[in-house]
Amino acid sequence: WTAKQIKVFNDRKQPVVTYNRIGRKIDATVGLLEKQRADPKAFPRTPKHEEGAEIATATIRYVLDEQEWSFKSSRSGLDGAVDGLAGVEIIIEQGDRGDNDVGFEVVDPSSYFYDPRSLKPDFSDARFEGVGKWADVDMAIELFPEKAEEIKSSMEAGSELTSNPDSDDKWVTGPDNAKKIRIVDHWYIKNGEWHYCIYTGATIL
Repeated sequence: WTAKQIKVFNDRKQPVVTYNRIGRKIDATVGLLEKQRADPKAFPRTPKHEEGAEIATATIRYVLDEQEWSFKSSRSGLDGAVDGLAGVEIIIEQGDRGDNDVGFEVVDPSSYFYDPRSLKPDFSDARFEGVGKWADVDMAIELFPEKAEEIKSSMEAGSELTSNPDSDDKWVTGPDNAKKIRIVDHWYIKNGEWHYCIYTGATIL
């Protein structure tokens, strides 16, 4: 409410009360997504592929259970209902037997950026996209020890590539803000092919 609106309420001796209809609608939308959730199932293309379809179904269900998909999908649904933008990153993780496992990470909408010229709802026509997050300098040096000097020299309290959500304010305000750097995870198309880069400021990590 604006100060002028509150004055009108006070003149009427009417309490300043807010009914959050949007929150109720968001809860209903996410609840509907949860209600319609179904176990994944792979179907064979031909009768001779039935056994392979059963193996594929078991594999998919194992990955979803192991990655706590029920929680991550509902979280992603909430992000979509609130921000109008949501996604899950599929990553390759080191398995317990030396092999590779499939992992899921919910993408934070406040840290995600994309090609503003993109018109398709799934960003399949975007020329670039990525994620930018604040990180402790010590953690960044652990991840990229060969770039320790460049990381130390790039410490700043700037806010490039950020939408300034509340979480960013907590990160970059206060006495320790000089010990943070913004790490950008960036995918882009060059010469018709996708490329990948992690950097902070002008330093390629």
